[in-house]
Amino acid sequence: MKKSFLVVITLLLGVSTSYTQHNLLGKSQKYIRSFYNLGNEFALKVDTIGQKAILLTYKTEKQYPFYTYEIDLHKDLCISYGVVSK
Repeated sequence: MKKSFLVVITLLLGVSTSYTQHNLLGKSQKYIRSFYNLGNEFALKVDTIGQKAILLTYKTEKQYPFYTYEIDLHKDLCISYGVVSK
């Protein structure tokens, strides 16, 4: 019973995280930064992908999970995202 409860909770958290990340597609860079600035547990790293895009990476103090967002600089929109977990 405890194992099935743990599995259900894990699945719900995974779906919730995935749904939240999906909601950031099409949002501006400012919106994504303000979403993560609500708490101090995330550190931001910005990488240049090319002349048209940058990659925002948010990491916690732990190594995993971390979240990446590709921002189209011409439209200032999130065009893709990723969640990296162990």
